[in-house]
Amino acid sequence: MTGLLVCENVSGINDSFVGRNDQSALNHWLTDSSWNEKELDRARRELILEELRAKRIEHGVLFIDDTLSHKTGKHMDGVNVHYDHSEGRYALGHQLVTSHLVAGWLSIPLDFELYRRDEGQADFRNKQELARALVSRAVAEGLLLQLRPP
Repeated sequence: MTGLLVCENVSGINDSFVGRNDQSALNHWLTDSSWNEKELDRARRELILEELRAKRIEHGVLFIDDTLSHKTGKHMDGVNVHYDHSEGRYALGHQLVTSHLVAGWLSIPLDFELYRRDEGQADFRNKQELARALVSRAVAEGLLLQLRPP
């Protein structure tokens, strides 16, 4: 599901598919289907490991990055004002901390955490803590231990 976050809306997601149906079919699948998000992500991670093994990729680099997904309305959960380093200004959006496995020409998005600004919430985690959680999950799921160092 990580890859779906880069599109602005369901229509944008639908437009990125080859041989696509009307966007309402995708909207129905996303909102009304009984798929399990955790199971879908587990299957995605298994496919990643299978592909790495099939291509005999034995080493890679785990990249951690933060990125801002711009938004126009404040009524979406998790939206806040964050500093956009690429534009040199503050902007409204979701701030994501992401992990990617880069191995040769492959760049595989692994995981993400939504960064929420510290507004006194009991479960606040800064970006470094979110990054550590992403690294720990990648190690625990074998996405790093399966690879031999160069």
